[in-house]
Amino acid sequence: MADHDQRLKVAVPEFLAEFADLVLPTGWAGRFVCPSADWLTQEIFLDPPKGERRLLDLVARVLVTQPTGDSSQTLLHVEIESGDNLTSLRGRMPGYHDGLRARHGGPVLSVALYLGVGLQGKGWDSVGEDFWEESLGSRRWPYLGLPALDALDFVESPNILGVGLCVLMRIPVGQEARLKARAMRRVAEASLTPMRRFLLMEMIEAYLPLVGPHLGEYQQLLLTEDFDMVRVMGQTTFEKGIEMGAVEGQRLLLRDMLEEKFDPLGEVARQRLAALPAERLRELGRALLRAGSLAELGLEDESNGTARTPG
Repeated sequence: MADHDQRLKVAVPEFLAEFADLVLPTGWAGRFVCPSADWLTQEIFLDPPKGERRLLDLVARVLVTQPTGDSSQTLLHVEIESGDNLTSLRGRMPGYHDGLRARHGGPVLSVALYLGVGLQGKGWDSVGEDFWEESLGSRRWPYLGLPALDALDFVESPNILGVGLCVLMRIPVGQEARLKARAMRRVAEASLTPMRRFLLMEMIEAYLPLVGPHLGEYQQLLLTEDFDMVRVMGQTTFEKGIEMGAVEGQRLLLRDMLEEKFDPLGEVARQRLAALPAERLRELGRALLRAGSLAELGLEDESNGTARTPG
């Protein structure tokens, strides 16, 4: 599920307010000023300065409307766990927390998104430390355990990220095709930027691939009037392009997404995007989710004057 992890590492920052609403205790999400989030390098040293180095999933410095102690900001640390056993993560979380406190100072709130373990669906997970018959305390963090949540509830949720994630939740047998079609329709009808719509639709496609009778049922649903918009908007998954023409449609969609992420393109970037052959557009779209700059995509020159190839 490594690719899925990568998708969520892109989606969580893009939908931070929605993610906070899903995973945090009731009333907490509104205390975070999500547009203020400053995403940091996800590296800590467990035993500085030369100790073991760990890469964390996501770390942001966020302003809060209710101070924690005397601080008006906090570090929000997000771990995405795809395994079916939490023993390893629970052992690492205290070290992550302490490493972030040591490096940055101030309050730290860790949260976890579980893709393979449901627990109670939502709540507080913890790990304790004992010494003989004494408890030395514990560390706690809010979690969201997707496999224990009801997909049919979340596909109708006002939280659009919850709609995208519903395909990783508990789906009643035989409802796969209808759930996917409904999720795609919710995303198609939502007021979203091209980048946000693409992230959610690509997530739904990737997390709930259908084969055999389920695929046939899904394709039949998309032919009905109820899912007209899904047929149109769902074409932004790059294999199909958009209605004005597959290749140029993909190119225009990519330009919208690039400018949303990196600001208006300069002349060099526009020319390189226009010159890309059709078979490279899908590759560029995938690479865009992970890239931190236009140079990484080969659309601008590196500082040494050379351009890198997307992917």
